Amino acid sequence: MKTDGNFGFMNKEPSNLLFVTPGFPENEADSTCIPALQEFVLGLNKLYPEIDITILTLHYPGENKHYNWYGNKIVSIGANNCSFPKRLFYWKQLKSMVSQLHLKQTFDLIHTFWFDEVTYLMSPLAQKLNIPMYCTFMGQDAIGKNKYAQRIHPKNITLVALSAQHNSAIKTHLNISVENIIPWGISKSSKKCPDKDLDLINIGSFNTIKNQMEALDIISKSLDVYPDLSCVFVGDGPELGRVKSHAHELGIEKNVTFTGKLNRDDIFLLLDRTKILLHSSNYESFGMIFAEAVYSDTMIVSREVGIAEEKPWWKVYESTEAAAEFIIELLKNPTSPTDQEKSSVSIANTVGKYVQLWSTKKGRP
Repeated sequence: MKTDGNFGFMNKEPSNLLFVTPGFPENEADSTCIPALQEFVLGLNKLYPEIDITILTLHYPGENKHYNWYGNKIVSIGANNCSFPKRLFYWKQLKSMVSQLHLKQTFDLIHTFWFDEVTYLMSPLAQKLNIPMYCTFMGQDAIGKNKYAQRIHPKNITLVALSAQHNSAIKTHLNISVENIIPWGISKSSKKCPDKDLDLINIGSFNTIKNQMEALDIISKSLDVYPDLSCVFVGDGPELGRVKSHAHELGIEKNVTFTGKLNRDDIFLLLDRTKILLHSSNYESFGMIFAEAVYSDTMIVSREVGIAEEKPWWKVYESTEAAAEFIIELLKNPTSPTDQEKSSVSIANTVGKYVQLWSTKKGRP
């Protein structure tokens, strides 16, 4: 890696990466922990096997350990979201571990995920060690709802947003201009269940942002035309009890099934079986479930969040009445994404753009 004064410039593909994140899967069976990041690391492994990746995770898993994840070196600091002042001890551990590892293997760059605590900790350390620094905004960190966002100096970091709407939120809430937009991607899997025998699916943690109460209202309005509509809700969370009660109040229990939390393979199987993803969330930075639906040939009805975009097979709604009308329209006249539309959310597209960014953009140590 060549440097130019205080700024590193990657003039070739990096060979040794350090990723720092608040959480990472505790083992290879932990499929629901940050699926986008899992897909990304595995995509890098497959498409650029010559690149060595080390991942440091601050909070999850909640124990201090070194382990291997599909051939990648993982170091868990084990802070486990502890309170202060104990948390300061783990901050020191994280920074010490980065310095130790860098002495042994010389990282070409540090890339953090989430513009919050880990980025706050890594930015000054990257400057001290003269390592190019990158950060991907991941979700609600874009709207500044963490105490670290205002303390981070973005001029020292090459930033990445996940979608145009995500970028707009960052500008609105944090007054930060992000030059790079790189969507997440998924690896294409073979269809195991080609028959679409389910009408609707809603997937996500049950909370007020994911807004499953509204999804039930939409389903209720759709029953006038399709009284036998079959709908599946996947996930768990603090709002699950209220959502189930609302289904009872609407009298639509026979149309709705709640599966609880499922692993990713089972979620893909359900998506493959379902005609329409009904995504009622009020906010998404990207919406990994959108990419997964695209590859499952599942049509989408959603609010204008993340990468949502009006298409023949993707309807963007503003009211529950409009959403119900869209569901009826898509069930009557089904269509599906083109191969080109699928390629836009492929992991190859994501990985290629990141490697290009690391190889050609100035990193800011």
